[in-house]
Amino acid sequence: MRLRIGRPGRPDLFVRGLAKAVAREMSESGWTMGCVAQTLAQELPPGDADMAEALAALFGAWVEIIAAAIGSSEPAASAQSRATALVAALEGARTLARAQRSAAPFDAVASQLSR
Repeated sequence: MRLRIGRPGRPDLFVRGLAKAVAREMSESGWTMGCVAQTLAQELPPGDADMAEALAALFGAWVEIIAAAIGSSEPAASAQSRATALVAALEGARTLARAQRSAAPFDAVASQLSR
């Protein structure tokens, strides 16, 4: 899925747009849609180094994409840290939203991380 979210130079709009897009995707699925990467990471057998490496690379790629999208207005290290926090928050929000059948966790992510 490709999304055009926010505007260049406006990381706040990007963060809000991304949280809204994932919330909409969850809502439209009846709160059943999950994240395969998150599920695999949670169920990762101890000692499966190949799978751990593949998942780390996948999550790392997501962080890089998000950091590039928000990084034009802040230092690279800050954008990287913010992107990591956003991926972690969205994955957690997905879990809470599914249990609560509510977009409220995504609203909280947008509110707290778009500052």
